[in-house]
Amino acid sequence: YVRPGRFDIGLNLKVGREFKLIGYTRSKRVDEQKIAWTGSDSVKHVSGLDPEESNQQGDTEGGSMMWEYSSRAIELVAAYRIKFPQVFKVLEENQDSYDYERDELFPKEKDKKSQQFDKCIKWLEQIDTHRLSLVPVSSKSVSRDAIIAVQRASD
Repeated sequence: YVRPGRFDIGLNLKVGREFKLIGYTRSKRVDEQKIAWTGSDSVKHVSGLDPEESNQQGDTEGGSMMWEYSSRAIELVAAYRIKFPQVFKVLEENQDSYDYERDELFPKEKDKKSQQFDKCIKWLEQIDTHRLSLVPVSSKSVSRDAIIAVQRASD
């Protein structure tokens, strides 16, 4: 969160260990891991603990969780990083923090600082994921390709 105020400038692809954004993230138990990519791809993400996760480190069904991110999620994060590199710089330098001052994230001249912050908020409100609902991690979903195939078959 960004202060003053309590502005959320995250993409919210997942929230703690309880909610996810379908089509962008999925949780897997570490003991259920399968190779996600083959060939020369070597992307692996091990999620750090956010405040909700740190209170729930012991999983009720045993085992630990790992988060996988779709290519759409990675493209979205990359676009955010290109558009607002200063945000990622501060996050990398202060990995243990969850609250930030506006001046930390947007350290330009006073007028430009609030302009950059406002641009960031506006950009986040305009991306597709802003209006999508998070669902419980236990939710099962059908892939986008399967939905399109069913729609074509019904036409």
